[in-house]
Amino acid sequence: MEEKMVKVRFAPSPTGYLHVGGARTALYNWLYARNQGGEFILRIEDTDINRSSEEMNRIILDSMKWLGLDWDGDIILQSNRLDRYKAVSESLLEKGLAYKCYCTKEELDIERKKARDKGIGYLYNGKCRDLKNEFEDREYVVRLKLDHDKDIIFNDIIHGEMRYSNHELDDFIIMRANGMPTYNFAVVVDDSDMGITHVIRGNDHLINTPKQINIYNMLGLKPPKYAHLSMINGPDGKKLSKRHGATSVEAFMEKGILPEALVNYLARLGWASGDQEFFRIEELIKKFSLKKVSKSPAVFDIEKLLWLNGRHMKEANPDRIYGLVRAYIIENGIASERDIIPNESNFQRFVNLCVSRFKTVKDLAESTLYFFEELELEKKEMEKLFSEKDLEMWENMFLFFANLDDYSDENIEIEMKKFLGKIGASMKQIGQPLRYALAYTRVTPSIFSLISCLGKKKVMDRVERIIEYLKV
Repeated sequence: MEEKMVKVRFAPSPTGYLHVGGARTALYNWLYARNQGGEFILRIEDTDINRSSEEMNRIILDSMKWLGLDWDGDIILQSNRLDRYKAVSESLLEKGLAYKCYCTKEELDIERKKARDKGIGYLYNGKCRDLKNEFEDREYVVRLKLDHDKDIIFNDIIHGEMRYSNHELDDFIIMRANGMPTYNFAVVVDDSDMGITHVIRGNDHLINTPKQINIYNMLGLKPPKYAHLSMINGPDGKKLSKRHGATSVEAFMEKGILPEALVNYLARLGWASGDQEFFRIEELIKKFSLKKVSKSPAVFDIEKLLWLNGRHMKEANPDRIYGLVRAYIIENGIASERDIIPNESNFQRFVNLCVSRFKTVKDLAESTLYFFEELELEKKEMEKLFSEKDLEMWENMFLFFANLDDYSDENIEIEMKKFLGKIGASMKQIGQPLRYALAYTRVTPSIFSLISCLGKKKVMDRVERIIEYLKV
């Protein structure tokens, strides 16, 4: 029998941002589809009308696009399929595989309280299961009429054989009184109609799988294959949440993480290919396999993500990184386009020189402030690095920079070494003080490149500041 083409889906609810757990689920589905030459479907589960929003839907889609997780075909909205869910539920009612339940919320609350008082889990008692009459003037939900003597057995690609007893389930609701399908029912109808072959999702959905397989059985359909992914924990071993810091894709975008770095990191949260840590997307597609996905919870390590991001920044096209930095400094008021344009080429070269020293685009961009304006000189640093006895040397240095016409890296290095030889100083002696004078930090790219990028006027102005300080 010929194998069906792999078809997987990612089905977020537009009730919040795209969490890294959801992003990893989307990524694994996408990688599996691309690895197998299959299809990746995007379905928006928006039947929770009180919590779903257009804004969250847009943010989720933007996050998916930013990550590069393109989908096949049109986006499917559950809210456009309500007639389909109703038709399937009515067919189950007609076949006696489901029934109308007229129990009120108050009645069910009383039963829940009785179960809670006894210290047992609540299961619906089946009061309406065998009703002969219908009540036209009363609201009802539709419940599945389960075979409670049956076991549900399925083979999970990651966890192996899983076994559940229907004794542990009640006749659960498939259609609410307001005409909306429940999650488990809508998922089965959708996955079946769309020909989904593999359902790859988080471990938190394991509890839903026996319910969904029961629905497949009632409909006379073959369930898809399942792969349940381990949860992502914070460093404290607890489920990753806001208390651990950034958890949404959008938050990492704002932090200056590159999409390929986040994809690389999320892929490695529960999947491995030997000891390799750094992957380009082409390698991930080629090597990804569900058989190599771990059963154990993954631990989100922000330092490892930052390390990977630093590597991807170095590998990226310099023009792209510069474009991201330029956009960031304008959007965040570090400098205006009017500030940048007169020295654009020098500034781009300056950014390219600094890339290797930073792990995020945000940090790189914020470090460029001193390229545009003079910053405050810190008293402690000034006292450590500058002394009155060096006033004459700094005055000579000012004259040196004033008389220098060729501000190329090579010429600055040649002429500066000649100049230092004449005044009896060395680069080791003046390196850190000069770096601080020009960049307000002792750690910079090559001092000659720094001088070249800043240009004659900025260099002279900042050396003059040191002279004025030493004269006081």
